[in-house]
Amino acid sequence: MPYADPEKNRECRRQYKRSARGRLLAKEWLHARYTTDPEFKKRMLADGRRYTARHPEKIRIKNANGRVIHAISIRNSNLRKLYGITHADYERMLLEQKGRCAICGDSSPGSGKKHFSVDHNHVTNKVRQLLCDPCNNGLGRFKDDLERLRKAVAYLEKHVEGTHGRQV
Repeated sequence: MPYADPEKNRECRRQYKRSARGRLLAKEWLHARYTTDPEFKKRMLADGRRYTARHPEKIRIKNANGRVIHAISIRNSNLRKLYGITHADYERMLLEQKGRCAICGDSSPGSGKKHFSVDHNHVTNKVRQLLCDPCNNGLGRFKDDLERLRKAVAYLEKHVEGTHGRQV
């Protein structure tokens, strides 16, 4: 039974509209009306276009924030799927490495990439550290084989004059 006091009745309606059930029912009502009433749909679309035209900066910021959140969400999902770590874990590792490659110490991920590569053991899938693209590709080309790497180091030491003035 509604309250005798109209003010209290209004307040109850306001609280109900703010409640989860009230919002859900309002959404369902809007959806039903939008899909069945072509005139209502036209008005809603026109209202949306007018709002966008009046508030271009708000819309631009909202879209930009959405893109950033979406990109981080996708990155987080990929890091979890591939390496079992989160974006926060990646950021922590990068901080521990002072924003540099674990092998060469370069501060750039290289090859126009935004992020350092997550180096991991391909047998155990255990994450090791973050590497720049050239170092990661180098390890990959040697198939994480220590003997191949030792042979490569011996080869370079044998031909030290071809290192552009760098001494080993």
